[in-house]
Amino acid sequence: MLFETIAAASGFLTDMEGNWSGALQYRDYQSDKLVEIPVSVENELHGSLVISKLAFTDPGQIVHRVSVLSYDGDTGSVFEAYIRDGGAERFESSYTIEEAGDGWVITSTREGRDGDSPALVRDVTTFSGNQLVTERTVDPVDDDQDGFLFRNRIVLTRE
Repeated sequence: MLFETIAAASGFLTDMEGNWSGALQYRDYQSDKLVEIPVSVENELHGSLVISKLAFTDPGQIVHRVSVLSYDGDTGSVFEAYIRDGGAERFESSYTIEEAGDGWVITSTREGRDGDSPALVRDVTTFSGNQLVTERTVDPVDDDQDGFLFRNRIVLTRE
């Protein structure tokens, strides 16, 4: 069932709240291998805003990122702004929310970048039980291929 408004889907925001830990998995561009590093996330809910504090260890340093997400059920848009060591970014995505077993799946899509190239970016977040998984795939705009490629995944368990 597709939720029509954020009011009907408010449960997914509540499910995201709290402290989480797990792994950030990403495709290393040089070796084309999957790399996994520990990650911790603290999500705070403020109405339809989610403030997310993420920390992970990039080889040699701890990286901190704070993001603010705002879901608009009337337009089907999510607005995200984040600050990370040395940079900031803001973007808007369209999204859908579907019930899935004992949880939900939210899919957001936006125009963005993959490395230095323009790409369509898709994030699929699945919540089930005490697990929250977000997988990012990209479809490069300037290649002759059609379809999305894996870039990273965050696999979290509620603490």
